[in-house]
Amino acid sequence: MNISGSLLEFLADMRKWFGRDFNPHLSEMKLSRLAGYIQGYLTARTQHGMPDALAEELLDWLRAKGEYPPEGWEAKLRRDFGNDEVKAIHKFLDLAAEFMRTKGLYPV
Repeated sequence: MNISGSLLEFLADMRKWFGRDFNPHLSEMKLSRLAGYIQGYLTARTQHGMPDALAEELLDWLRAKGEYPPEGWEAKLRRDFGNDEVKAIHKFLDLAAEFMRTKGLYPV
């Protein structure tokens, strides 16, 4: 199974480009930019009648792991990494990759 056309595809691509001078999805290493990217993507998909079921599964999985508390995953990662945005982004992308592995999903 693959993740083509889902948020997970973009997150896998971000992870591939992580730490390089150029990242086509995340031009600046800011947690707020990643959160905005995800929220905008999910909102657009929903507004066009094409919700991303895999993304919702990812968010549910994060909640079950305790990585998405009521204040949000962004706030938790900021707290966990003392506002080190690069480490927080890296952790989020690693969590998304872990989710993909547990589901047997792979980027194309």
